[in-house]
Amino acid sequence: MGSPGRGAGRELREPPGRGTGTSLAVRTPEQRTLRPSAARTVRRPAVDRLLDADGDGRLTVVAAGAGWGKTTAVASWAAAQPGPVAWLSLEPRDTVPQALASRVLDALRASGAVPPDHELARLRVPPTSTPAFVARWMRGLAELPADATLVVDDLDVVRHHTVVHTVRDLVAADVPLRLLLLSRSDPPVGRRDATRLAAEDLAFTVADVRALGAVEGVDVTAERARQVLERTQGWPTGVRIALSRLARLQGVDEPPTEADVDEALADDRAVADYLVDEVVDRQPGGVRMFLLRSGVVPTFTPELARALSPGAPPGRLHDALAAAHDFVGPVAPAGAALRYHPLLREILHTTLRVRDPEGHQDAHACAARWLLRHGDPVAALDHATEAEDGELVGRVLAEAAAPLLVTPAREAVRQALLRLPYDEAPPAAWSELCAAALAALDRAYPATRAHVARVRALARPRGSGPLPVASQVLAGLLDATAARGSGDAPGQLREADAVGELLERVPWPFPAYLAYLRSAHELRGGALLWQGDAVGARRELAASIAEDPDAVDLTSLGARSELAFAHGVLGDLDAAQRVARAAVDVAASSGWASYAHARPAYAALAWVALLRGRWADADREVAYGLAATEAGEDPWSLAVLHAVQALAALARGRVRAAAHALAAERPTGAVPPLVAALRLRAASELAELTGAEPGAGPAEARIASPLDSLVAARRARARGDAPAALRHARVAAGWSTDVGDVLTQTEACLLLAALFEDRGAPRLADDLAGRALAVAGPERVLRPFVVPGALGLDAVARVLPDRSDAFAAALAEHVGAPEPAPEPEPLPVPLTERELSVLAALPSMASNTEIAEELFVSVNTVKAHLKSLYRKLDVQTRRAAVARGRALGLLD
Repeated sequence: MGSPGRGAGRELREPPGRGTGTSLAVRTPEQRTLRPSAARTVRRPAVDRLLDADGDGRLTVVAAGAGWGKTTAVASWAAAQPGPVAWLSLEPRDTVPQALASRVLDALRASGAVPPDHELARLRVPPTSTPAFVARWMRGLAELPADATLVVDDLDVVRHHTVVHTVRDLVAADVPLRLLLLSRSDPPVGRRDATRLAAEDLAFTVADVRALGAVEGVDVTAERARQVLERTQGWPTGVRIALSRLARLQGVDEPPTEADVDEALADDRAVADYLVDEVVDRQPGGVRMFLLRSGVVPTFTPELARALSPGAPPGRLHDALAAAHDFVGPVAPAGAALRYHPLLREILHTTLRVRDPEGHQDAHACAARWLLRHGDPVAALDHATEAEDGELVGRVLAEAAAPLLVTPAREAVRQALLRLPYDEAPPAAWSELCAAALAALDRAYPATRAHVARVRALARPRGSGPLPVASQVLAGLLDATAARGSGDAPGQLREADAVGELLERVPWPFPAYLAYLRSAHELRGGALLWQGDAVGARRELAASIAEDPDAVDLTSLGARSELAFAHGVLGDLDAAQRVARAAVDVAASSGWASYAHARPAYAALAWVALLRGRWADADREVAYGLAATEAGEDPWSLAVLHAVQALAALARGRVRAAAHALAAERPTGAVPPLVAALRLRAASELAELTGAEPGAGPAEARIASPLDSLVAARRARARGDAPAALRHARVAAGWSTDVGDVLTQTEACLLLAALFEDRGAPRLADDLAGRALAVAGPERVLRPFVVPGALGLDAVARVLPDRSDAFAAALAEHVGAPEPAPEPEPLPVPLTERELSVLAALPSMASNTEIAEELFVSVNTVKAHLKSLYRKLDVQTRRAAVARGRALGLLD
């Protein structure tokens, strides 16, 4: 019997191997983090000593070809370790760093290495890797309370360079984590000091052969063990095959002769021939087909195995497993799942594909449908694409997999969709739906909407037939998302409304139902917010959160962020600050603070700081909001941030910065009311502060809000038209009272106080100033009283001494405040999140090395960020950068 690789199966026209061009992933995340069972194995002291020898090191590599027992040997060793051993079996879907990080987190948590109150217990892996996430991830690993071991099995199935770099980073980091990498070839991890075990280290000895024989019930003498080793060269799989032949000889009526033994051990067929002949073709037809079809999955439960052979009697599973008993075993904990030996699984899969192509596709389709029903949509999508069943791919995507596009499984879903033969297949709703999802991932929003339009056209009476409800819902959500990214708030609202109506009529609760319902509420709430219906927005966004209050994902982050800004618009500043801070804290603890979904929360915090007179805080929150650019587009939240930035600049008399902020974001097309209102407020204040021509103001028929009336009143006063100013100001005061607009009501009262002061009616002016203080006090709205050019301050100064509340005390602190310092030049380009982090570290005078250690990046990376930071701030030194950052409100 030879070592592996000698020859091929007689009927296999393609060699068995992993290069099948598709992911055969089926294991659930829980199964993929379970250590393989060490049952029916033998302890191998020599191998254990080699694994133990690196106890003080960081990396051990076990690299050997198929059948050399890498997994079995390490699993047996791991079972005897006193500390936590996390086990991770990689699959082809694990092609990006965040997918690998998610798997490592699952494995560490499952092993008990992460205490419940540890940062890694709360960390959430984002769909795309961000610097903030990497820093928290590495910091969490560094703060593990005790040494742990991480075994990464099947590293060879994922050779993507980014995953290799992630493994290298884990090895290089100063964390209490020992890595054992199991691979068919030596992985390029770049560590010369790693302990390495190769095939010769895993080869069986005479003692190993005899011990395994005892486990298998085969009487093996020392001489016979040497014969086995001579034939197999110590190859563990060859040893098992040889022992199975000897076991068959022991089962005959007459004792075998030496010639019989020599003949059995001299059989030098390739292992593929042996497995096909002895494990597959010797079985009855039903058992043989059961084995072949179950080989399309690497790990399976009895229920899944039966689903792969519909109609087969229950006894078929028992017979099939008995036939493969040497090459099948449990995945710990025993009984949870079963796995074939990789060699047998590959041969079963390849044999089925070659002998029965239609059966091969049908088995994958059966696996896809079963996994769709049992909660593994990524694996279901993989199998649907392998089955070359486009309609099934569309069904899996629509019913279960689409919500994963905003999770660490994003890239696995994307790769599955990319494998579809779009150019070869005739036009169909399912292919257009998949193409729309891919376009949305790439933020190609016009293409997304075009694909959705074709989905709907193909589903019309003369098209390909009625579109399933789940597909209709997904199409609507994709269209609404594309509308948001394109700045089409009415279109976003229209599509979200349609999705909500569809979900009310869903005939069955498909797996993605809750995720779609939450998204529909969030998309509708966001559209209502920008459209100026903050009350409706608050209702919809609260409903999105209430559907799954414990969810920590991008839908939840977006809903909580927008809810915070809705509270701010409605004047409930304490609630706005509380909800926004909670959203940002969750985003920060998850490493998601740079995601665009958090922008409205930053805007809410900036708005609260702005109204309460904390200009530097407002600038800082705007800066973080502008740096949140990952994984999405929403031009209106960006426009809101620039408007708030302009208002914060105007509060300090910085007209150049305000003009720059307003010019930085020039919305095109129909601007939704909320955004238009904020820009109008900023533009109006800028005109007043610079003495620009106020213009005629909005025509009577075009005044559509209290703010419009207030702006018309201010412009009329600037033109010297006191009657018109008084008329418009009274309308603004009454209207803003009716709708609960605290800011506009306060400003209108102050304007009226100024107008009556001008007319020589100080008593009326004092009454109106007192009313302004009463309105602004509960929410501590300080800004209207302290901005340059604030109106009604003579009356405020007269009534303020009669008040003893906290708001009056805070306001009194601003009376007689020093003139603002000379205005710095505005920042032409926003800082990124990482540049803001580096800037925040500069006042401490930490070295580049210390900053790099804090951020878990290289010193060269810190130098690159500093270079970019200096360029954007237009400075040459750290001291100048700190001074400029403070002048801009980016540092305390």
